[in-house]
Amino acid sequence: MVRGSDILLILVAILFPPAAAAFITGCSCDLLINICLTVLGYIPGHLHAFWLIYKKMRAEERYGAGGYQYVGAGQYQPIFSSQAPAGANYGATNPDCPIQVISWPSPSPPSITEQGKSEFKFYPNFLPHQEQKILLQACLGKLDKVFRPTVQQKRRRREVLKEREEMSTLVREEKRRENPMWDVFFPEDCYTFEEGHFDSVIRRFREGPITFFPPESLDALQPILNKLYTLSPYPQEQLILHALHLSASAYIDAHVDNLQASGGMIMGVSLGGERVLKMTGEGEEEGKQFCLRVGGGDVYITQGVMRYKFKHEIMEKGVVGGREMIGGQRLSLMFRDKHTVPT
Repeated sequence: MVRGSDILLILVAILFPPAAAAFITGCSCDLLINICLTVLGYIPGHLHAFWLIYKKMRAEERYGAGGYQYVGAGQYQPIFSSQAPAGANYGATNPDCPIQVISWPSPSPPSITEQGKSEFKFYPNFLPHQEQKILLQACLGKLDKVFRPTVQQKRRRREVLKEREEMSTLVREEKRRENPMWDVFFPEDCYTFEEGHFDSVIRRFREGPITFFPPESLDALQPILNKLYTLSPYPQEQLILHALHLSASAYIDAHVDNLQASGGMIMGVSLGGERVLKMTGEGEEEGKQFCLRVGGGDVYITQGVMRYKFKHEIMEKGVVGGREMIGGQRLSLMFRDKHTVPT
């Protein structure tokens, strides 16, 4: 949506592009670039200023007014204040708590202890590292059947495996402490990521349905899947599985899924890098908003109002409780019910 301030910026950019660039980026390299472009010719300066305005408008749509900061080259990252408005019980405000409520007019928001009551449930560290690794390897293998590696990617994977084999035990342990899944994901040039979803919601990803796992992997996999099935409000026979592999630079824009196609419940199992899940109410739920730090082994469930009255998005970068998310490759194994649409 175009705001009055955006129209004013466009007028300023028409008259003197560097002034608009300075307002958006401050004293930065982007301002210097705009000055140089304007000196070379007014048209290049105009185009650059309009591009900066467009990126600012996109950030406002994605993060809300005042909910972002400029980091350079037309890029923005969200800001989540760890301070809740006075007089309200706003749950998590410390760096160790994964849930942080941004706004929740009335009644009081779900706390971490209540786990969002019946409509939003969160199970941190539900899967230990070894179970995460088994599940992640199986899901990546299934996606490789859909997005078959090229000859160059296969060669690159062999090189990576050889490099990892030649690493000392000390180096491997250090990497494992930093990221327990470091040796499961290949570098991103070993995969073929799609640049955009058909509805422009997801960027830099691989995804596909999982109708079955290879029989030879079930001995290790089945106990993990059975453990996850115990969390679902639906029986196993009513669930369908879907794997979504995000690159380190991937993100999912705010949206409500098509319930006719994806059902009324979703259970997400997070494997790999940490990300921020942001939930924003709309309609009669407008004004309610919270974010959740989702890491490897965490499981969340959305259904009911949280499923069809809240937009959800996965941030490329973000801060929760003053702690910045480093990100990295991430795979979500999604459990959905078979087209149960709310009435």
